[in-house]
Amino acid sequence: MIYKVSFLLIALMSVKQTFAEELTTAPLYKQYDSWSYDHYRVITNNTRTLWFVDYYAISHRQNAQGDNALILTFIPDKLTQQKVRTATIEALEGSNLGINIHDPSIQKLANSLSVSLVKGDVIAIIYNGKSMQVQHNSDVIYQARSTSQQSMALSNIWLGESPVDDLL
Repeated sequence: MIYKVSFLLIALMSVKQTFAEELTTAPLYKQYDSWSYDHYRVITNNTRTLWFVDYYAISHRQNAQGDNALILTFIPDKLTQQKVRTATIEALEGSNLGINIHDPSIQKLANSLSVSLVKGDVIAIIYNGKSMQVQHNSDVIYQARSTSQQSMALSNIWLGESPVDDLL
């Protein structure tokens, strides 16, 4: 009987420890307040089309201080997490010469951006002062300093020397 009680206590402690670890590794949107881009004015709008398929409508916005926001509204019915991850990695590599895609900080960025998307989902990349925030439907999925390697690599996809959207 004492062994059964001891085993039960050990099992409960193990479950408690697992639950406590899950709480400390909560998603980023629980750690950061999301920023609004409502006061950013529209610079230009475009639609990203590839192989005759419209993937997203994009809006480049800017606030009075010169901070940028890129708002991507997805058009396809569904994009799987794996397709989004593959496209993110290809875009990072294509827009950033010499990037080490295996660098832990770049991997963290790619992992954060790897979300399943459905028609109407919005990804917002907002620069505010010295910080950059990525939101998925207003939930923060990534945040970094605007001067960080990850932030610059991400902005190069749309605002670098060879952007994926020529009108931006």
